Amino acid sequence: MTTLSELKSWLKTPQHIRRILVEIDNVTDLSGGNAATIYLSNGAYTSASTDTPSNKAYLPIIIGGISFSQSLSTDGNVDISYGDIELDNKTGALDTVYTNLIFVNKNITIYLGDPNWSKSDFKVLFRGKTVDVYTQGRDTFNIIIADKLKQLDTTLSETTVLQEAKNNSTDIVPVTFGECFNVTPLANQVISGVNAGKTFYVVHNGAIEDITEVRDMGAPISGVTKDLANGRFYLTQANFGQITCSVQGDKTTGTYTNKIAETIKNILKNYGPTSTRLTDSDIDLTNFSNFDTNFTAASVYKRPIGYFAASRENLLDVCNKIAGSVRAKLATNIGPIATDADVGKVKLIKLEQATSSSIDITGSDIEEFSISIDTKPPVRAATKIAYCKNWTIQSSGLAAGLPKKTSGDLGVEWWYSTTSNNTVKTNYTLTSEPPDEETYLITTTGASEESSLRNSLWSTPRYIYKMTAYPHMFDIQLGDFVRLTNRRFGLSQTLGTVVTVSRDWINGRIELGVLV
Repeated sequence: MTTLSELKSWLKTPQHIRRILVEIDNVTDLSGGNAATIYLSNGAYTSASTDTPSNKAYLPIIIGGISFSQSLSTDGNVDISYGDIELDNKTGALDTVYTNLIFVNKNITIYLGDPNWSKSDFKVLFRGKTVDVYTQGRDTFNIIIADKLKQLDTTLSETTVLQEAKNNSTDIVPVTFGECFNVTPLANQVISGVNAGKTFYVVHNGAIEDITEVRDMGAPISGVTKDLANGRFYLTQANFGQITCSVQGDKTTGTYTNKIAETIKNILKNYGPTSTRLTDSDIDLTNFSNFDTNFTAASVYKRPIGYFAASRENLLDVCNKIAGSVRAKLATNIGPIATDADVGKVKLIKLEQATSSSIDITGSDIEEFSISIDTKPPVRAATKIAYCKNWTIQSSGLAAGLPKKTSGDLGVEWWYSTTSNNTVKTNYTLTSEPPDEETYLITTTGASEESSLRNSLWSTPRYIYKMTAYPHMFDIQLGDFVRLTNRRFGLSQTLGTVVTVSRDWINGRIELGVLV
């Protein structure tokens, strides 16, 4: 097995020939039968008798593509990354492949190595899914690929409950993660059977930690029987108006959590359609564990969150909303990296200021004249974090006699934490009343730290430098801290964060965007 260090040394040699191998599993005909693995390459290659697969000749029809791009947005947007494999179809040999085979949602693995190596010495570049195929003309055939996040582009939950009192219609059961304030439970009035006459109030589609308070028209009530194993409660007295409650949510795994990474891992493994759920082998468990426990310099990453979904929501979107509370998002490991088994695993990456790095990017690592300033994000003087979401705004219909503060809290959607830099405000003639940035943090401490970190990041002029690096830099990952040294722009061991990566494995180039 070739090590990452050996691969990088090989990639630095001028005469090296990059052989790309592509394996697509379980490609079927239109009936769903005759499943087979398709083996492709960008040049002649046959595996050794000791390889898996053994003595396999790869079809040498790859002529372009084999590229993949990732980005870490500076404005909080999230996306799924896509790539492309272009195949030669000048002879028309692939015409029937395009029309008669199913390439949707098939597992794909891409390898890199030398034509003279055994397959076992190739390094894994990519593990993901095929999205579909298309053609732009007579001569080419293209396979669209996506990382494992495409698998998560699905419904968070579709669990329903029968509503006998509504002519046997069904409603989506809410799901609750972490700690949520003042949610509206789903009321389910039972007409027949052992629970006839009871109205259950459902807050989750399984076990929960607790229902900390139930309110009738905003006033706390005590006549409540909890059924925590089923995420619901019912009243032992008639209600006067709208019922809301505060909840410590999901405990279907037997353990309650309100930490960001643990909550997201729980969603990835236990929510969405069974066929799309991830297992531990799909997740970078070390990355997730470190995210919640090892950021002593930025303890905001340990801060508790709460998220309540009362209707159909997208699973990937929910995970990225939760992660976005601390400027993070889901991504995948793209190869080559030290351990092939970790390629394709899902991880959490953060947009943050680089503090140190062991990765140097100098003039010998990039094409001459390729470095330039791509973007200058706007400088800000203040940051306003919205937190502790009130999931049911009640500005009317409240019980008489409620304390003024309680009425006020129930009538607004968010609490806010603002950090300002008066020097920046004066120097740049900027406002100290910035737009709200919504998070799902639930504590004042967490929101205060996050607003401070964001303001520190953007109250200094920053630039995104783009450059074209040589193939020995293929192992750079989105979110990595790097040190830039170049004769242009005053870059002398300047620390930066990688925010865009676009790999072209055939042409041997990697386009980088680095925030400094």
